[in-house]
Amino acid sequence: SSVWYGVIINATRSFVRIGEFSNVQDNTTISEAFHRLDADHDGSTIIGHYVTIGHGCHLRACTIEDRCLVGINSVLSEGSYLESESILGANSVLLQNDRIPSHQLWAGKPARYIRDLTEEEILDIKFSAEKYSRLARRHRNQFYFDHSTAYLEAEQLGIPVGFRTGQ
Repeated sequence: SSVWYGVIINATRSFVRIGEFSNVQDNTTISEAFHRLDADHDGSTIIGHYVTIGHGCHLRACTIEDRCLVGINSVLSEGSYLESESILGANSVLLQNDRIPSHQLWAGKPARYIRDLTEEEILDIKFSAEKYSRLARRHRNQFYFDHSTAYLEAEQLGIPVGFRTGQ
């Protein structure tokens, strides 16, 4: 999975889970609820496998099953739910406790049913997530630096490095 630049993930009471081969694009905010939503929902945000979250989205205490796409600048409110292989269009707001059934496209403010997805669109959801996974791997390889031992050399010269208890 990949989490891109400027993403904020906040979970202090429950948790945020991001599945394999999923990607959270730039400037998205993911958070939990401040309280339990009901007996079955502890306020966590769950993102399944092969999910693409577009740039600038806001997700709060929602569930996104496997192979879904959330369009750029969309909002998923507390308790909202995307079933597998569904799409929420760009600039949409999925209201509290709204649920998008599998194989459907919803869009708008508030989001509403637009149409059923084609087989090609359903396949493209997973393809998009795989494409971002390859891009993340290539990006990591271009910018990855080996772990340095420079701190050991600095310590041998008496130069304090990093956090030290009691100083």
